[in-house]
Amino acid sequence: MPVIPSDSCIHSVFEPAANRSPDFPLSEIEVFYVFTKDLHSRFSDLNYYISEEEQLRADRFHSVKDKETYITCHGLLRSILCKILVRIPSEVVFHYDKYNKPALAGNPVYFNITNSRDAFAFVISENYYAGIDMEKTNRSMDIVPLMKTCFSEVECRHISASGVNDREKFFLLWTRKEALLKAIGTGIINNLTQIQLSERENVINRKSFDDNLDESVFDEHFIYSEKLSDYYLSIAIPQKARISLTQINEENVISYLA
Repeated sequence: MPVIPSDSCIHSVFEPAANRSPDFPLSEIEVFYVFTKDLHSRFSDLNYYISEEEQLRADRFHSVKDKETYITCHGLLRSILCKILVRIPSEVVFHYDKYNKPALAGNPVYFNITNSRDAFAFVISENYYAGIDMEKTNRSMDIVPLMKTCFSEVECRHISASGVNDREKFFLLWTRKEALLKAIGTGIINNLTQIQLSERENVINRKSFDDNLDESVFDEHFIYSEKLSDYYLSIAIPQKARISLTQINEENVISYLA
């Protein structure tokens, strides 16, 4: 099972300090990722696991691809959670916060989801919250305007420094930023340029979050990143851990169905 190497990890610290991370037991964080086309033949099986509410959400998608990715993602996640928690699908109930972030009542395990039109991923953690983001690097979009509104001057220089692979560096930094914001539960904020994550060590002022950052959020986070085909994937957690990657496809999906 592939593991994200430790040298692919950066560190961020919030100041002023408010809540030091406790000494969690050393653990392995599981990350599952899927290219939706690889599970096309299992769509009807995975559709069985989603809830009535999720089916209604899926029916609101205009794009058939987006709908298929949503159902495949949520169906597979529910199936894996059923196996971990030894429950039937109807007993796995998601609750959504004000930022539409799903969680399980009482947090018997923590999870987070990311998806695009063609792929998705989710992270499952036993001890603490985690954030995940996955973005396709070859999307046809103008990154220059976004750089000015989403990244600091230091980050912009980092993206443009070599003159090559600037699009990949853009999405690497974007997935880091999105994963961190999802981990701490704020969602996208107004002051994205103040959330700097281009260095090995990064210090972020708590005031950058406009008082949306709960004091219970831990002061430090470790962000792991990996390139998967045409995608960058980043995971943010409050403690160093072993990050294992599992690609689920037609050949191995049966072992993950409850």
